[in-house]
Order: sequence, then structure tokens, then C-alpha cells
Amino acid sequence: MNQRWTTSSGRFKTGASVLYDGLYTDSWGGQLVLFRGDRFPCHPEAGPTTWTHARFGNRLRLSAYEEYAQ
Repeated sequence: MNQRWTTSSGRFKTGASVLYDGLYTDSWGGQLVLFRGDRFPCHPEAGPTTWTHARFGNRLRLSAYEEYAQ
């Protein structure tokens, strides 16, 4: 079974290692594309936050990266 579904809350804390490529949303509404091995960053103004996996990396296309980069 996919390890993503075995996490208890589905939320990841700032500083934790990213397990899955994809789009992540923080608790302040920010979105960021992260890749396996990256670390979840702090929010630039609010500091430490929690992150939720919004979309899998293999489902993202270049156009999706550009859409969320705005």
C-alpha cells in the first residue's frame, strides 16, 4: 500500500523531509511544488507551518507548474 495513506493526519511540519513529488499547500493558503528529498520550508512571514499534499507529481504537467507559480 502507498505509504502516503498510512500517515495519521496527512499533514507535514516545516523542516520534515518531503516523501512524494507534488504540489503542497500550507496552512496559510500558499502553494509550492516540492520534490522527494526537499525539506518543507517555513512560511516567509508566518514562520513554521503545516503542509498538505494537494496533487501527485506524476499527475502534474509543465502547464500546471506554470499555473501555480503565479
